[in-house]
Amino acid sequence: MTASLSNSPTGSVPPSGTAVVHKRRVVQLILEPRTTALLTGETQQFATRGVRNSGDTISVSANYAATGGTITSSGLYTAGATPGNFMIIATRRALADTALVAITTPSTAPVATVTVAPATKTLRIGTSVQLTATTKDSTGALLVGRSITWSSDAPAVATVSADRLVSAVAVGSATITATSEGKSGTASITVTVVPVASVTVTPSPGSVSIGSTLQLTAVTKDSAGKVLTVVSSPGRAARPGLGRSRRRSRFRHCGRIDDNHRYERRQERHILRYRDRSIGGAGRQVHLGDG
Repeated sequence: MTASLSNSPTGSVPPSGTAVVHKRRVVQLILEPRTTALLTGETQQFATRGVRNSGDTISVSANYAATGGTITSSGLYTAGATPGNFMIIATRRALADTALVAITTPSTAPVATVTVAPATKTLRIGTSVQLTATTKDSTGALLVGRSITWSSDAPAVATVSADRLVSAVAVGSATITATSEGKSGTASITVTVVPVASVTVTPSPGSVSIGSTLQLTAVTKDSAGKVLTVVSSPGRAARPGLGRSRRRSRFRHCGRIDDNHRYERRQERHILRYRDRSIGGAGRQVHLGDG
């Protein structure tokens, strides 16, 4: 498009000029998704984008048609009862684009194998993982829409929900089983403890007189600052909300510590050390001075 400007007042040289205006217009259609596979009766939403001569893309309205099945003016396609490959066609003025739809009928063949993925997984207490199960017939053809039930042989270690979510509860191993039409597949789950990042012993520093006692408490936390263990008895620790833990702990000292972790001083100066006995356990020492 060319535009011109002129102004010719009486007795003067008229100004003039020209400019070329490039109008942005849609030069190509893109129909999405390009390919899709559906069972008879299933639906798929299609959408059309336009590519302009400037190179950018925009959403555009289009007229839709299908060589099999039905499609609405908004692009919602419904697979027909006849299996096969069909074309979806989008048009806008002189432009057009197509997409492929493959329609299949549900197989009546029985389930021959069930495969669970991932087949093995290691989780830390409090975390989870989503599993998937694939069913196939005796020829190896994929079967869809089959009913699958899930179970755990050790729910105290790891549980599994109906929507395939496995949650780690306590240290140990569990086998998760997916069953369909009498055939099963499994996944092995190993649950470990969260590594200790810090140990806090209170009071710190502490002061105690000869022959007297001092109550001590040790708390372990992970790297995010979440409490992992609180010492509750010699050689054992309790995990809040998670029952007993296999993490072991002990006090090394110069004086004496009773069953309630009260420290009895016997010498002039002492250093109390607490160390978590799990792999990667952190350590903390408390100086007990003169009382």
